[in-house]
Amino acid sequence: MFVLSWMNVLSWVMLIFSYLIAFMSDSFFFIWFSFELNLVSFIFLMWDMKTVSSINSMMKYFLIQSLISMIFLFMLLIFEIMNLTYIISNMMILILLLKMGVFPFMFWLLDVVEGMSMSILIFFFSLQKIIPLYVISMVSFYYLDYIIILTTLFSLFMMLNQFSIRKFLMFSSMVHSGWMMMSLMLGFKVWLLYLIIYLFILLGLLNLSKLDSFFQIKFTDLNEKLIIMMMFLNLSGLPPFLGFFSKVLILSYLMEYNLGMMIYLILLSIFSSYIYMMYLSFMFFYKNISFNLYFYNKINYYMLYVLVSVILMVVLVIYF
Repeated sequence: MFVLSWMNVLSWVMLIFSYLIAFMSDSFFFIWFSFELNLVSFIFLMWDMKTVSSINSMMKYFLIQSLISMIFLFMLLIFEIMNLTYIISNMMILILLLKMGVFPFMFWLLDVVEGMSMSILIFFFSLQKIIPLYVISMVSFYYLDYIIILTTLFSLFMMLNQFSIRKFLMFSSMVHSGWMMMSLMLGFKVWLLYLIIYLFILLGLLNLSKLDSFFQIKFTDLNEKLIIMMMFLNLSGLPPFLGFFSKVLILSYLMEYNLGMMIYLILLSIFSSYIYMMYLSFMFFYKNISFNLYFYNKINYYMLYVLVSVILMVVLVIYF
């Protein structure tokens, strides 16, 4: 949890100010400045934890994000000097995807998230994606549909057999990043509503602040398990939870504009719900079996094979 201090207050003021600069600016140089201000404020929030693991994560995050900012600034300078609009815009999108840590640039996040507290992760999974997603909406990118499909599908497979709660939630966040990128294509209001709902759902992660792995959940009391179950069902988007409403909102828009993508996201949601239910069944019903054996022996691989085959078939029908 955050401790109220002058550093926290200053960090939040800087964080909010960075969003205002990004939203109110038409210049990419001011947006780059908002990136830098956002980075400094988030580093201050991470520094307040003052543990060895959090400091290591903070340094890794700072170095990677600083390198990304340098590349972004370099692309802006080339954009101003040379007339390579199409190439530079595509490069900028790839840089923003790297900054968010989505496919195919997610592996740098694996070590970073392990050292973060759960309260920091909540804002890392949501608020830290606001400016990159907003900039993506400003730059046309033909292959964004492919990025959404690959990000969501790859992240779901990486969620399988995850021991670490933080890594599991990281890949879950990537799936939701795919949904948020899709909501951006439908309109700013749709994206903003999805982001607010997702942030509200993530607040339930505070109940996992003292837990690092799924092994530990098995030894918690029943009330805490029920809270975790509600959070997982909300993240999976099952009715009647709030996460279901956010997905239905996007699907209702896609019904009019992109029927193929709507079918893909429905199949993806089924696959996602199946994975969440596997973890919930482990937490509640399997007591005398190892986590590794449970996932390798009890997963119905035939079901996964059929489901993934159907998803890939839909993707091929849509785009080829």
